[in-house]
Amino acid sequence: FSTNQLSLPDVDLYTSHFYPPIVAKLRANAVLAGRYHKVYYVGEYDWSDQDAAWPQATIARDGSVHEAGNYSARVKVTRNNNHNYWYVQLSSGPFTLYANSTYPVGFWAKSSSNNLVQVAVSQAVFPYTALVRNTYRLNAAWRHYSFTLPARRSMTAFLSFNYAAKAGTIWVDNVSVSNGLNNLVSNPSFENTGGNWLSPWKFKITHVGDAFTNFIPAIEDTNGYFVSGDLYWDLWGHDDNHGYDSNGILYTLHYPGDTADMQWRAQMLRTHAFAMTGIPAPAHMIPSAPQLNAITPVAGGNSVIWRGSAAAGSYTLMRSTDAVHWTTVATQLTDLQAPWTDTNADPRQVYYYQMIPLSLDGAAGTPSNVKASGPSL
Repeated sequence: FSTNQLSLPDVDLYTSHFYPPIVAKLRANAVLAGRYHKVYYVGEYDWSDQDAAWPQATIARDGSVHEAGNYSARVKVTRNNNHNYWYVQLSSGPFTLYANSTYPVGFWAKSSSNNLVQVAVSQAVFPYTALVRNTYRLNAAWRHYSFTLPARRSMTAFLSFNYAAKAGTIWVDNVSVSNGLNNLVSNPSFENTGGNWLSPWKFKITHVGDAFTNFIPAIEDTNGYFVSGDLYWDLWGHDDNHGYDSNGILYTLHYPGDTADMQWRAQMLRTHAFAMTGIPAPAHMIPSAPQLNAITPVAGGNSVIWRGSAAAGSYTLMRSTDAVHWTTVATQLTDLQAPWTDTNADPRQVYYYQMIPLSLDGAAGTPSNVKASGPSL
């Protein structure tokens, strides 16, 4: 936000999104808001670290592998970021496009194994709007790739190869953006001599984002940076039938967590939430009753379907033939295991089932309803 926005008398609260989380941005914005006597709120942010991962890659001129001339540009990615291909980027020098013209674009490429490269032509001034962006699948054989670039108005542009999708090695050679008479790309086959072999191309690894473990303490430093609160993105609850709801985005969080990593991060968020209020984190909530939805005979046993309970870390499944005397048939079940199959069920027998939810501290919560099975025919 700008100082003009901060001067608006009717606005009290300002916020920013953090994809990825950047501590310096958080602190600068919070201090600026405090200077104007405004409240600053940390809006949506990535709790998963997927945007903060720094890719690792190197570039070299390769005289042993080339399609044209004597060299090619070899980029080796050793740590990828498949959400932001442009985090590893090789970009050409700028060139001029003229309005109402089309430009054939071509290049040769290969990879050490099946891989992806994204090729884009973008405006050479902020915000670097992409005019064309295509993703190509590469293999071990040299192949020529091409597309047409339309220019609706005159501008300065550049061509880029974006490599961060997958780890591996990719070679690029003989790059062309043609105006019908000349190649607009300088040094298209990387034949420049000496230390300037890449010029005017530029190779860039984008280092962005701070780790979740550094971003959370920075939010909690409310006295120094005037932060009023925060909102990670985003938490989804149980599905009415079984498992969890989700909007399909990469930032979906389920509590207490689908994986060990998500569980660890969810507990950090819980501890952080209490820290922001100045209250020590209490014992974990005792879960309410889950809902047994169906007991269905299937090949190999009875399928048990349940709607989970908030704050349940696991479930114990009980079984009975008379709804009085109960036997434990499964422990440490999670919502991700529904539907679960009781493979020891006799298909000729009617059974009664009940689930006991357990908190993350191991305390038993309210039992579910009792659900009966029917003998299979």
